[in-house]
Amino acid sequence: MLQVVIEFVRNALLSLKNNSFSCFLFMSCVGSSSEYRINKKVVGLSEYSDELEKLGILIKARNFLVFQGAVESIAMKNPKERTALLEEISRSGELAQEYDRCKKEMVKAEEDTQFNYHRKKNIAAERKEAKQEKEEAERYQRLKDEVVRAHVQLQLFKLYHNESEIEKLNRELAHRNKEIDKDRKRMDRVEEELKEKKKELG
Repeated sequence: MLQVVIEFVRNALLSLKNNSFSCFLFMSCVGSSSEYRINKKVVGLSEYSDELEKLGILIKARNFLVFQGAVESIAMKNPKERTALLEEISRSGELAQEYDRCKKEMVKAEEDTQFNYHRKKNIAAERKEAKQEKEEAERYQRLKDEVVRAHVQLQLFKLYHNESEIEKLNRELAHRNKEIDKDRKRMDRVEEELKEKKKELG
C-alpha cells in the first residue's frame, strides 16, 4: 500500500504566552487515516484542533493551509460566501451576537436621540405658541380695558353735559318764575285798583 506522509506543519515551534516552553505540532496522513501529535505525543483530532485554536489557528476555516483545488474553490465563491469565509477565518462570526446587540443599542440610541430632538422641538413650538397666546390674551385684555375706560369717559361726559343743561334749565325756570311772580303782583295791583275804581263809581 502506498504510504503518503504529508506534513502540514513541519518544525513549527510556537511560543506560548509564558515563554516557558515551545509546542511542536505535527500531523501525518497514512493512506486514509491521519495521525496527530503534540510534542511527539499522539492525540485525537479534537485535542489537536483545540491546541491549534488556542494559538489562533482555525482548522475549520483552513486558514493555515491551502489544499489542492481550494484556490479555485475560493475564487468561485460569490461575494457573500467569500465574506462568510473571511468572517470564519478571522473568527469575527463569533462576535456576531455582540455586534447585533451593539447595533440594536446604537439604533435605539439614535431613535431615542431623534425622539428627544423632536420632543424638544415640539416643546419649543408649544412654548412659542403658549407665549403668543399669552401675548394675544394680554393684548385683548388691554383693548377691553381701554374700551371700558372710553365708555366710562363717554358716560361721564354725557353726565357732565346733562348736569350743565339741567342747571341752565333750572336758571331759566327760576328766571321765568320770577317774571311770573312779578306779573302776578302787577295783576294783583291792577285788580285792587280796579276794585277801588268800582267802589268810587259805585
